[in-house]
Amino acid sequence: MNYKTLANTDIKISEFALGCWPFAGGKEWGFQEDSDSIAAVDESINQGINFFDTAPGYGDGRSEQVLGKALKTKRLASVIATKVPPAQLKPKDLRASCENSLKNLQTDYIDLYQIHWPRTGDAKFDSGINMNDSVGELNKLYEEGKIRSIGVSNFGVKDFNEVTKLTHVVSNQLPYNGVWRSIEFEIQDLCIKENSGIIVYTP
Repeated sequence: MNYKTLANTDIKISEFALGCWPFAGGKEWGFQEDSDSIAAVDESINQGINFFDTAPGYGDGRSEQVLGKALKTKRLASVIATKVPPAQLKPKDLRASCENSLKNLQTDYIDLYQIHWPRTGDAKFDSGINMNDSVGELNKLYEEGKIRSIGVSNFGVKDFNEVTKLTHVVSNQLPYNGVWRSIEFEIQDLCIKENSGIIVYTP
């Protein structure tokens, strides 16, 4: 397995990650046995994968909870990435979401904490959200040692530029494969310019 280092950090991640959304089961994935999910984590580690991606939105925290069980005795050898939902970007809500993720994951720090989506697009949720305040709270969590790095997910040029003016973004998680190549038009070059890694999903 080859490994990369997240920009401006000492966090080394495997080139392949295990996406943990299926652990949540539900209508998207159908019933999942926790034992099968934990076995998938164990086998991933055996194959050299140390990078695990989840989110509180995956089964209302279920994915995080199962991953927390799987990595409880393997925390130092693993890199956990999770996310804050766009509807929880107000500082108080953001902190509460982070604390809940820490509880679900049975850990006292998150290696890569990502804004899952830039905005909901729903005025009811977006009202009162100020990215200066949101990123300020992320920086506080970083200074407190609760998160080791700050990333984003699904950010286009406009939203990415807004955040990179406020803090260093170590990564942008984006959809990319042989058919879905839209990141090549603008955002890929911008991420390279800003020294932000690109983590791809739907390969």
